[in-house]
Amino acid sequence: MPMTLKRITEYYEQHPEAEAEARRKFRQTLNELLDLTDNMVKEYRAVHGVDPEIIFVPKGTPLLSPPATTVPAIIDVFSTGGAEIVSSLPVQAFLAASSDAQSGARGWREERQLLTFSYQKEAGMTYIQIRPSESDSPLDAATIQSLWQHVKSVSDLDGDVFLIMLAQLMAGPRDQRSYTVITSQQMLEYRGIRPIMKPTSYGERRAGHRQEDLATIAACVSRLSHTWFIVDQAILDEGTTGKRKKRVKFTRESRPFNFGDVIRQHEFDWNSDTPLSPSMAIAWQYQEADWMLPFFKGPNRQVAWLIQQTLNYDPFHEMWEKRLARYFMFHLRINAKNAPSITRKIGSLIEELCLPVDERNPERTRERFERAMQRLQDHEQISDWHYVEDISKRPARKWLATWQSYSIVITAAPVTANKYQRITHNAQIRRTRADMMTHSGKARKGQKRS
Repeated sequence: MPMTLKRITEYYEQHPEAEAEARRKFRQTLNELLDLTDNMVKEYRAVHGVDPEIIFVPKGTPLLSPPATTVPAIIDVFSTGGAEIVSSLPVQAFLAASSDAQSGARGWREERQLLTFSYQKEAGMTYIQIRPSESDSPLDAATIQSLWQHVKSVSDLDGDVFLIMLAQLMAGPRDQRSYTVITSQQMLEYRGIRPIMKPTSYGERRAGHRQEDLATIAACVSRLSHTWFIVDQAILDEGTTGKRKKRVKFTRESRPFNFGDVIRQHEFDWNSDTPLSPSMAIAWQYQEADWMLPFFKGPNRQVAWLIQQTLNYDPFHEMWEKRLARYFMFHLRINAKNAPSITRKIGSLIEELCLPVDERNPERTRERFERAMQRLQDHEQISDWHYVEDISKRPARKWLATWQSYSIVITAAPVTANKYQRITHNAQIRRTRADMMTHSGKARKGQKRS
């Protein structure tokens, strides 16, 4: 039989120690409930960018009502351990520009008062530029100094954010305006950054990512919005077929992406409308920019397989692993039609990837390089690597230049090799279909003329 309020009161009057214990447990439960509700609100705000409306039902259970506008569901495009990305020259140019900026910005120059990084390969040239947020801003000394500070804040993390947005764009859902959405929280998840976990009486509870981590991602996307790609390269003319295919000059000037709406997080004091901190962007709508269009489909489609582990490497403490993994991702893909292996000179790798060389202690550089290569093999980024020359025969002293002249052979991991075989096979099918459609179209035009 349930105890009435009168009997409970009488019981506690006779047993004060029981009353004290009951009060303690009640306060503990209430504090846990308030803590849980507070963190639910913070996590909800981080995802949706708005504060939820808390409604208390008769039993006092707080419910989070859906806001008028919410962030669409973000599909995990790395659920299989990797994702396809556009692998064209401009993508490689941006990664090279980011690595160079982190390593001292020696490749950046002032061209027509705009900070520019030039990336030239056999296929053509891509320029990466940092421009003021306002197109009509005067390019005075203060503005140029501000742009240099912008460049010096760029790092390999900017490259990670760029690659993630490419992967999400290729495989993520689109809305009616052909925009996809990415959140800073999802980008941290892709990079393997764990959220804060708080212990409770019923186990660990996810409490969201650290504000400083979210702010770092937001800063990377902001820098991307001030970056411009100037593409000047040769691509296949989609109107020609078979062995008669010719190349045409393709030039474009645009931002990395066409950005749409931005969802921002606002934190306010619940007892007043005073903001606790400046608002922070947490989600972005975006779609492909003009420079990207030829490489999405047709005979110029160029894709590579980005292994998620590449994003997990720390951009500073694991810089060697990250940059080498990116390089092999592109170049093993380029060579996939011919063989699953590539051969590269060590000095060329170090120079192109802006990797540091300790000339006073070259053994430290060699050990760091070999340790990075072994980690890539352990993480199945590659299946094997070895020196072409006999490294034991290098000079006893002053051997750095000799070692840098040595070559290594890198073999793709089986998963990557198989993936690239399928990509190459599908590309051949698309080219064949495009040729058939072009021939068919020309035949119909000939019939009409006759």
